[in-house]
Amino acid sequence: MRMLVAAVAAALSIPAAAQAAEDQGKIILEARLRAEFVDQDPFAESAQAVTLRTRFGYETAGWRGFKLLVEGENVIAFTDTYNSTLNGQVSYPTVPDPEVTELNRAQISWTSPRFDVVAGRQRIILGNARYVGNVGFRQNEQTFDAIKLVVRPAPNA
Repeated sequence: MRMLVAAVAAALSIPAAAQAAEDQGKIILEARLRAEFVDQDPFAESAQAVTLRTRFGYETAGWRGFKLLVEGENVIAFTDTYNSTLNGQVSYPTVPDPEVTELNRAQISWTSPRFDVVAGRQRIILGNARYVGNVGFRQNEQTFDAIKLVVRPAPNA
């Protein structure tokens, strides 16, 4: 059954984040099938991780510059021949994509002509994500509990 779900998700080429106009809100729906193979010394066995990440959430329509966003994330594994850091398979190399179900983002944002403010659990990527980022290539995205403020310069009068 899990393989069927993975095949359907891959065939549909989801990520399909349904986007609507500002006054309608937005449904967040995404699925990503990922395979990673690791052959590493001194392990006798190679790691083979085949995982599926799904995300589901909703962002409200804007109201006086305010929006709310809630998003959950689920990762399932179709193989167990890898060390996910939580599955106890320490005889295999590590592929840190464990099976989890969690709240990925829960945030409130406010936008004005000069400021953007986001508070709550959020995705933060600074620059090219070298030092602060979401580790987007992994199935379990890294999010941050934070308050983020973006200030835009005043337009020339």
